[in-house]
Amino acid sequence: MRSGCQWDLVPKYYGVRSTLEKYFAKWTQSGAFEQLMTTSLELYDRDVGMKWKFQPIDGSIKRAPGYSDGAGANPTDRARPGVKHMILTDQAGIPLAATVIPANETDMKNLETTLQDIRVERPNPKKL
Repeated sequence: MRSGCQWDLVPKYYGVRSTLEKYFAKWTQSGAFEQLMTTSLELYDRDVGMKWKFQPIDGSIKRAPGYSDGAGANPTDRARPGVKHMILTDQAGIPLAATVIPANETDMKNLETTLQDIRVERPNPKKL
């Protein structure tokens, strides 16, 4: 999390860089990380319970050097390639959804995408 995906910083006992990159790409393509996120949140909600009273959401723009797919001209960084990250959490800070869109897309579009990406079923607001 601290360094993004800098393969050279991964301890050697996890394997060589080319093997790690191959499996990361394979697992990403197969949806393994999304399924892990969904299953983890479902188990957390079942065992601990999400705090649904309110859900804060925040976003940020990041540079995306050398990243053309999914990046857009960053309006705050002289049109260099960039992406917007948005994360929605429950009131305890447990992530419910996270999305990435090109930096030149509107926040409203990212908000809609993020709300649609919530990984666990939301309860009826009248029962909260």
